Amino acid sequence: MPEEEPILVLEKQIHRLLDAVKRLKLDNSHLQEQVKQIGRQLTKKKTDEARWLHDRSRVEGRVRKLLADLDSLAHEQAQK
Repeated sequence: MPEEEPILVLEKQIHRLLDAVKRLKLDNSHLQEQVKQIGRQLTKKKTDEARWLHDRSRVEGRVRKLLADLDSLAHEQAQK
């Protein structure tokens, strides 16, 4: 079997290298889109968490007020 000419061997290697670079660029593009998507999800989760903490604080304040009102009512009833 005759040996391939060095220029042909080099040409094949360069084509394989170019194919690998194309695949890596495509993979990189997909990964960058995933990073953006995850970033958007994280931002939404942080917003949801902040809203939840705010709502929890409001509910806790209202419950404390209701408990204080009930306590006052119990003391008024006890004094009668």
